[in-house]
Amino acid sequence: MKRILNLYKYSVQQSQQLILVDFNDKLQKPMDKWLAHSTNYIFNQQSYPHRAFSLFLFDKNYKLLLQQRSDAKKTFPLLWTNTCCSHQLYHQNEEDNVTKYRRSDFYVRKRTLEELNFDLKDTHIELVQKIIYSAKDNEEFGEYELDYIYFANIQQDQPKINGNPEEIKDYKWLSLDEFNQFSKHNKKSFTPWFSLINHSHLINWWTKFKQNDKSFIQPEKIEKLN
Repeated sequence: MKRILNLYKYSVQQSQQLILVDFNDKLQKPMDKWLAHSTNYIFNQQSYPHRAFSLFLFDKNYKLLLQQRSDAKKTFPLLWTNTCCSHQLYHQNEEDNVTKYRRSDFYVRKRTLEELNFDLKDTHIELVQKIIYSAKDNEEFGEYELDYIYFANIQQDQPKINGNPEEIKDYKWLSLDEFNQFSKHNKKSFTPWFSLINHSHLINWWTKFKQNDKSFIQPEKIEKLN
């Protein structure tokens, strides 16, 4: 865990350039992480969303792992959300059309290890679809993302998560029924992207995933949710 935290602290200290894209997920330009999250940038007519990802990790009984964001988070602290959420980073001199999916897969695995101290190893992660949304957290910061939604299924029963305290305050493994109850009583305690996915698709996706029905998986689909 100490090694993971040291690697994490090094990575977050580095200047991070996010990937701005148009509504068709075509690369526009890189932008500093916090400028891309600033409300002054997001809420004007010239802005672009940045590429991001959201992982939904299920155990062998199809219980979903939720995390509560740390109170140290700069945006949306203490809210509950899906398993892991972060951003792909810009890399110079690469052909975006060739590398964007490989890069996204890499960052899902990297951030899951850094945030949850959980190694996905050879676990297959599947791109379900992409969503576009925007959300304001406070007067200074918000989100404007083209978000790659990933599902993954591990062959373990609710493994213990020793999360990075700078990222995660708490976590829960919930069955579909348990989640419905949790959602009913905690509607105002979810991140905006998780709420949008929950209201629009999650129960249907989750049910089909349990049934090994992959008809919901449309990796090239891009849907604007608000």
